[in-house]
Amino acid sequence: MMLLLKVIISVSQFCAVTPPFIQKKSHPFHRKCHILFTFTLITAILIAAFIEKNFFVREGIIKMIVLYLNNLILYAFSYRAIIALNFWKKDQWYKLLENLSTGRQIKQKRFGYENAGFFLANLFYLAIAMYTMINWHDPQKLPHVINVIEQYLQFLYKCLCCVLLHMLSQRYAKLAQLVGFHLKRRKQRKVIPISLIKHIEYEMCLLKQTVNIFNEIFGWPIALIILFSTIQLFNYIEFSVYFYEYVNFVEKIMAAIWILSFGIAPTIVLVLICDYVCQKARRMLPLTFKLRWCFKNCGTRENLELYELTSLVVGNAPRFTAANFFDVGKPLLLDIFGLAFTYVVVLIQFHGS
Repeated sequence: MMLLLKVIISVSQFCAVTPPFIQKKSHPFHRKCHILFTFTLITAILIAAFIEKNFFVREGIIKMIVLYLNNLILYAFSYRAIIALNFWKKDQWYKLLENLSTGRQIKQKRFGYENAGFFLANLFYLAIAMYTMINWHDPQKLPHVINVIEQYLQFLYKCLCCVLLHMLSQRYAKLAQLVGFHLKRRKQRKVIPISLIKHIEYEMCLLKQTVNIFNEIFGWPIALIILFSTIQLFNYIEFSVYFYEYVNFVEKIMAAIWILSFGIAPTIVLVLICDYVCQKARRMLPLTFKLRWCFKNCGTRENLELYELTSLVVGNAPRFTAANFFDVGKPLLLDIFGLAFTYVVVLIQFHGS
């Protein structure tokens, strides 16, 4: 996974989304110019387009508000991704990479399946994006092109977050595996080493710190990603109810691929991986209780350390939040799907009347 992470960071750095993988004392001048030019270009094109001509004028008032909200969310995401991370969250970024790089890494091939999958996903995204810009929108309307570019930045961010979260889950799984290994050897060893308990405590605190840094860096971007994907889902539902029968088969397939495959599906995967990391971490609690039961005949100091370990595991359980607005996990998906179902019912009733 470390190799895939380096590939994604290299692409993201080219798009002015993330700092480089290797820490430097400060951004080189050309790097700062690249970051500021990218964000300024997006800002200038959107402002010029909105001042010169309202390109949503043919839509209804509700639809126009939703489309403006979509663009506002994408612009806010671009600001958080391009400006905030590169200039104000850089120290946390390198601390996050340092924490995830700690420990023995699994050797990987130079070009594995994960890298090939990421490369093909980028090619597929480029092909679908070109099709939508040529066939769905007037090529002269640059805001639509900027919209596609901003959605690609979101796609990169989702890939980056998923890889980082997967690495976190691996660290929790390795820690649980270590505890399980010593539980199996309890008959051979009557006393649990204090050094092992201290190592588990250190790893749990380090991983909790890593989760907190992840929330601090990616909390707002994840909140904006989830909000944008929810609006995309509602737009696709409205399209399916009102306009699906008037669109040819190819356009239906392209709309499904563009909205579902590159917009909604990666967001669902991101939320599920956050929940998966929490599940991996929760496995540590019953294992630490088993340690206490299996080594209950140890000395007073060992028993005290085991009780402190259990309390520490409970107090350092990971929790992923979207800028502290809501928790990111399976219950969030159920809430969104519940809203979507209600929206479908309302649209069908209006469509029937």
